[in-house]
Amino acid sequence: MKFQPHVVPEVGAKEQQPKDDSFSPPSNQTDQMSIVEGLRGLYADVRHQPSFSKKCQRSLHLSWTACTEIVRITAAIPYAWRAARIHKQHSRKKLSSHYDDNNNSIDDDDVLLLPAVPYGSHKRQVADIWLPPRSLSESNEDANNEGGAGKNRPMCLFIHGGVWSSGEAWHYAPMARCLAQHGIITAVMTYRLFPETGAKGQAADVCAALAWCASQVAQTHKGDAENIALVGHSAGAHLCALALCAKAASLSNLVDDDSILKKASRVQPRRFVSLNGVFDIPSHYEYERRRGVESLSTMKRAMGDSHEAMAALSPSLILRGESKCADADSLSGRRTTRLFSRALNKDKKDKDKDKDTMAPSSIAARFPEETYFLTALGDTTVPFVESVQMHGALQEAGAPHSELLLYPAPNDHGSLVLAWPGGAKHRFGDDNDLAPWSRDLLDIIRHK
Repeated sequence: MKFQPHVVPEVGAKEQQPKDDSFSPPSNQTDQMSIVEGLRGLYADVRHQPSFSKKCQRSLHLSWTACTEIVRITAAIPYAWRAARIHKQHSRKKLSSHYDDNNNSIDDDDVLLLPAVPYGSHKRQVADIWLPPRSLSESNEDANNEGGAGKNRPMCLFIHGGVWSSGEAWHYAPMARCLAQHGIITAVMTYRLFPETGAKGQAADVCAALAWCASQVAQTHKGDAENIALVGHSAGAHLCALALCAKAASLSNLVDDDSILKKASRVQPRRFVSLNGVFDIPSHYEYERRRGVESLSTMKRAMGDSHEAMAALSPSLILRGESKCADADSLSGRRTTRLFSRALNKDKKDKDKDKDTMAPSSIAARFPEETYFLTALGDTTVPFVESVQMHGALQEAGAPHSELLLYPAPNDHGSLVLAWPGGAKHRFGDDNDLAPWSRDLLDIIRHK
């Protein structure tokens, strides 16, 4: 099984201009699919309990957990309404009436959204592109290296979370609009979801979208292809890190020549930014099991439904196989690196499987120039220790640069991507209403 999408997308495919009458209200289809998968996991968990009393106890516990999750989702309705309104407002604008021949906004103070631009052939292989206002080009030519006249704008490719089985681009409209208002060309991609594909296919989608951003989006909208920030939240951060590991492995001749990773291996983001990411899948599965939510989560199934498969697709374990202090006899040592290689190339001959897979180059050394881990100390969905350990693994393995930013607040998992301005129009330079992590993310992306 090769590490590639079902249909290899063509980098540089023509963008489809949105029509004014083509917009429909955001769909919750993927969220419904995630609920269905969670219910399937719940049913399987209860059915495998050894006795009737155990089945009843487990059913009560999982029902309570499900009700807690429903309450959390209900509390997010005001944000969802605001995000949908922002997305709808910008989606209805015509490209011809808001942008000139040089891709500058005619509306000086407003951003433009190009919704659902395809980067591949699958219906989920699309991205929303948020373009900065023209006023930034004229009044901020030398500020923060943002897209002034004669200069290309910094770019951000954002990958959403959602337990590898849900998520839509419109969910992140407030954040994407704010980034664009600060002069950053922002692409919010969606990818194929579990159960249609697993984490390997999703990471390949990230590689394809990154190559598309560096060529098509940068060329069409005056973006800087050498100044792309790859930003992922939660499961999206895992897919970013997995994609970077796989891309580095492809440069080490660990994947087949016709793999999508080979085709995209020359495209590298300047920065990787993780927001409350998960990187040690077996460890996080044990954490979910202690919380009693492992059957509701699709994480294990998206990885391959075995401990070995989870370890093979854990970026922090892959990198520990590169560090000098790794335990060669454990799944966090050399064996994990070999498992990762096998996961990418299941059709390799047996005699090739046990060789020193990382020679001659190091995965960590091929990571982006800068890596940042932003994480909330109060996050109980993905504990901050995940980011701490991944940061340490990169440092031990010799990555170019890794920085860890810890925030005492917020106390929930989603605020790093959801707590962005969405009321009155946020203008460039007005950062007083931004949370500390929002200001840090802007500074990281804009820095050159």
